[in-house]
Amino acid sequence: SGIGSPSVVGTTSSGSNSLGNSLVFDGTTNYVDYGTANVPTTEFTFLWGGSFTSLDNFRGLIDCISGGNGWTVFQVGPDTLYFSYNGYSGVTATSGWTAGTVWNGAVRWKAGVEHAWFRNGTKLSTSVPVGTIATSIGSLRIGWQRGSGSVGLKGARNYADLID
Repeated sequence: SGIGSPSVVGTTSSGSNSLGNSLVFDGTTNYVDYGTANVPTTEFTFLWGGSFTSLDNFRGLIDCISGGNGWTVFQVGPDTLYFSYNGYSGVTATSGWTAGTVWNGAVRWKAGVEHAWFRNGTKLSTSVPVGTIATSIGSLRIGWQRGSGSVGLKGARNYADLID
């Protein structure tokens, strides 16, 4: 069965870019919350499309961390995204995610087998993950980070899909 139904927290605005219509996140007060039901931890692909208007601090793209358990994709520095599991240490990172550019991105996770980054259909990196994601996780939030720094990545999201 699928993850929970989304609820939008805060006020978002709508926009459009080369990918079509989008939700615009302000990076501080709005995000989408899917709850904790059926959030995958052993095998999944997270896909997103859109642009970032600011890459200036610790900011979250997606997060389901709770007490050091769960997984997240977050930004640190001017053009780098990190994927981490069971905390906020950057397990793998990719650079080149410049603000103002429309991207199609993906992170693929299969416990003990593969972790891979993709940008615009091209595989950027792959590694064999060490460890697993704990099953006791927080609610899945797009445009949010529970760690230190700013809350979320500012910009337009045309789509965000989680496939397990």
